[in-house]
Amino acid sequence: MATSKEKLDLIDDIKRPERRYRITIFGRGLEQVVGTSSYEEYNYWIEEKEQRINEMSKPPHEDVSEPFEVYMFEKEQNGSMPGMTVVTPREYEWYEYDEVYAVSGAYMDSAYIEISEIDNLGETISDVCTLPIPEFQEKYDVDSSIIETPIHPEFAFVATSEEKGTFFEGIIKTKGKIDLQQVIIQATELDDGTDVVDGVCYGNDYDNLEEVENNGGSTNGKGLYVNLVQFG
Repeated sequence: MATSKEKLDLIDDIKRPERRYRITIFGRGLEQVVGTSSYEEYNYWIEEKEQRINEMSKPPHEDVSEPFEVYMFEKEQNGSMPGMTVVTPREYEWYEYDEVYAVSGAYMDSAYIEISEIDNLGETISDVCTLPIPEFQEKYDVDSSIIETPIHPEFAFVATSEEKGTFFEGIIKTKGKIDLQQVIIQATELDDGTDVVDGVCYGNDYDNLEEVENNGGSTNGKGLYVNLVQFG
């Protein structure tokens, strides 16, 4: 025999057969791009680092420790700096060098997921849950879909912006109440093993999952690091 709560839920489902939920993911994370480099560029900035430091250690470049980073942050638009001849000029901003891949999202091991039911105007009807993602996954037996980053070239450009704030906010429509077990967390695994949440899907059929569109968030930069790396 149905309980009073079950009866009320059934009546509510009949009244509102379709529902809307806002899914938000927030905390600390990053934006990272990886592009191509070359032996020539790597040799110029990394192998000949001391020479570049000597060239750049003049006002306003005192205390230079990473000359390539200084170059990327302070270069003129034409890709050169006063008194320097750059072997392989980079004319664009760091985030445009994403030929290998780009990823942006919150760190899975520390980020939070917030789910709220909303009306057609986007106003909150009720709060469903606000939990750290690892706790959310354990409590509701939620799966993850984790992919590895593409294979890097031998010489690569790597730029990482540390961020804090909201990385994901999307709306999903469901028939009846949301089933939290069907909220699939998507993530990308970085080189160091860190999982970065970069998407959310919904459904119980992995061949036909509904991707929740990310309507954007708002983050503040906490640090920016740019370097040339040799892999292999």
